Amino acid sequence: MSNGPSRTPSGNDAAQLTPAKLRVLAAVDHLGPEVSIATLADSLGGHPNATRHSLNALVQADLLRVDLVSSGVGRPAQSFTITDAGRRHLAHQVTDTAQAELLEAVTRSLADLPEGINVARTIGREWGRGRHDLGSGLVEGLTQLGFAPRPGQQPGEIRLLACPLLEMAHRHPEVVCAMHQGMIDTVLEPGQSADLLPFAEPDACLMKVHEA
Repeated sequence: MSNGPSRTPSGNDAAQLTPAKLRVLAAVDHLGPEVSIATLADSLGGHPNATRHSLNALVQADLLRVDLVSSGVGRPAQSFTITDAGRRHLAHQVTDTAQAELLEAVTRSLADLPEGINVARTIGREWGRGRHDLGSGLVEGLTQLGFAPRPGQQPGEIRLLACPLLEMAHRHPEVVCAMHQGMIDTVLEPGQSADLLPFAEPDACLMKVHEA
């Protein structure tokens, strides 16, 4: 297992769906409205019970609407239609993917530039300055930036238990960690400087704060 912090939870994590549920949601959007379990199972493959489990979860999340269709014989059949919330969720998935792909392309390009590290740190500073919602104080600012700071073992040490861009930091640590150093620069208090030590511990990065 790699050293370092955990991924910072996304603000949308509560609404995150498994790949299987996303496939079902997208299939209902494509095949609906009022698509049956049998039609979905034929389209997606696999056992209808697995499709039914995903459908029930999507209905509970208000991403699908379920209706009962009576044929006059036996129990009414269920049909499913995507809701406006479901359509918004699919749109957000596309947006999140596009943003991640753009950031990945920028990071790869910076890694290939001679001055890429300095540019990355400048980008990080601009990123931090653009966060007008940040509170005062170093620890509060780091918390709001998504680093989950905790006191270290030595004076002036802060352990960063989470990372806003963890997966990308593993692929391009020199660039992403320079961006994070720039972000950290913006929440330092007057007279302070800090060095970021990426993946310094099994479950954290370390930041060493120096007082002038």
